[in-house]
Amino acid sequence: MKLVVNAWCGIQVAALAEVIGTMERGGLDRVSCFKVLGAAPITSPALQGVGILMVAYKYAPMFPISLVEKDFRYVVETAHRLGAATPVSSVTQSVYAKALEHGLGGLNTVGVA
Repeated sequence: MKLVVNAWCGIQVAALAEVIGTMERGGLDRVSCFKVLGAAPITSPALQGVGILMVAYKYAPMFPISLVEKDFRYVVETAHRLGAATPVSSVTQSVYAKALEHGLGGLNTVGVA
């Protein structure tokens, strides 16, 4: 269950980082983007907290990227042994692996932004 919960959280964090990053490239700032996303009824309280850290560039480690990536590897490996497909978890694991390659493993999970 721990891996399931961590995967669900990590998927949401990676998706939020992607959306905010895309909006930034389009000329919008993080705060404005998250005001809209944070108020959406589909944004969970947990993701609202993550978003606040993300837009404030607060990357102090609480759940470091290195541990998130490790958990995603375990999720994908376990699912593979069970014969379950993990397209979303596999792609999300690659997001965290790329962050590790860039030396961001010690940052909080929101550092993928």
